[in-house]
Amino acid sequence: MTYRILALCALATLTVLEPARVWGHGFALSLTSSSLVATSPEPPSDSNPLVFITALEDVLGELQAGHGAAGGGAAFVVDRHFSFDLGGPLWYSNGGTAVEAAAGIKMTLVDQQVGFSGQSVSLDGDDGFTSGYPITGRTSHEFIFKLTSSGALPDGVYEVRYRVNGGPGTKDSPTGPAFDSTPWIMSVFTTPDFDPDPLNPNPNVDLAARELWAATVPEPASVVMLSAGLAVAVGAALRRRRKRVAR
Repeated sequence: MTYRILALCALATLTVLEPARVWGHGFALSLTSSSLVATSPEPPSDSNPLVFITALEDVLGELQAGHGAAGGGAAFVVDRHFSFDLGGPLWYSNGGTAVEAAAGIKMTLVDQQVGFSGQSVSLDGDDGFTSGYPITGRTSHEFIFKLTSSGALPDGVYEVRYRVNGGPGTKDSPTGPAFDSTPWIMSVFTTPDFDPDPLNPNPNVDLAARELWAATVPEPASVVMLSAGLAVAVGAALRRRRKRVAR
């Protein structure tokens, strides 16, 4: 009876002390019809499933994270091939407006999976769309994310935006048309001193994640307005051209 009471007390204590932010591993990769889908287990408070938040750790003086990729498990990748693209640049926020990372700061994605290890690609504040390389698509631990700087590294949140591509068969011998790529997904990395205590999470992490998303992925309404603006501009140009022809 005494042991049971102690066990219940321990469980209650763990429940009370459970961190407000429990780090997940990365995006769950799945296939819906012919479209790849990536879903985050660790989104910001607005529950955006395309945003994953995790922490960088100091490993021998280098900030790294082994979480943040997208994977579907061993059975999911059988007779399928995968790759990824980066949608640059590297972005930064400390809870305020997102800005491109300062000069000298870069995030490098190094593959660590058997048969794929050693491949790497880097992203800095000046980069745009960047092709990645073939990946397993099996695990959310596909990459080691390494944040480095040639000078000062501001504490805060850094963001990598990417999408996963794939199809049946192998890359060199596909057995069918390619799948539709995932939507752009966003892995958000906090520096150790910016959010050091998971029991008392820094609210600016959530604010930064939202700012980073708003900066890198346009709202649907913005896309509609942009399309409408382009349509108006094209229409006006055509009308001017018709007037010149009529003269």
